[in-house]
Amino acid sequence: MVPNDFAKMAPAMGEQKLNYSLSKDGKTSADYAIVAIYSDAATCGFGDQHVYLFTLYHGKPRVLFTMQNQGNEKNWLYFSPTKNKALIDGFAAIVAGRKPALPKAPVVGQHSSRDAITQAEAANQSHPLAWEPIKDYKMAEALLIKKYGDRGWNTVYGSADRSAPIYWTVTTEDNSLSKIVYATGEVEDYF
Repeated sequence: MVPNDFAKMAPAMGEQKLNYSLSKDGKTSADYAIVAIYSDAATCGFGDQHVYLFTLYHGKPRVLFTMQNQGNEKNWLYFSPTKNKALIDGFAAIVAGRKPALPKAPVVGQHSSRDAITQAEAANQSHPLAWEPIKDYKMAEALLIKKYGDRGWNTVYGSADRSAPIYWTVTTEDNSLSKIVYATGEVEDYF
């Protein structure tokens, strides 16, 4: 994908194409030296995906991002400077040769609020937390078999690796009953 897609869709900011070059050391005669590229497309749902360009703009660190998911008449991929302070400061620290400060994750356990658990799951790249008993759809189905008997439970959706909160929507073989199973092991009726 990126940076090969730049041949098809030129990176731009506002109404101007970026004057850039890909660079391993940040040295270039272009305005922007792109030294790293990151995309969360593999872990986020459509419409929530980002592409980040870690650049040096005339030698100064600048992180650009896009969430664009459609083409346009100009075939440009529109970027904007990120407002994510932790990302800006972290990249600046790396460029300056310092170790970036890592955000401190809150201590979250099974007695935490749903919001705190969801935030921790999101920070864990939408993977179940170490203490959460349900890690995948098979475990969600097994929990329902244990609680409600074998009714041909079948998972129709799972948010793991996509978004938080982490849950699976599971329905019976005859579609007469559907449940939501959270990674925490909580079960709710699906309406």
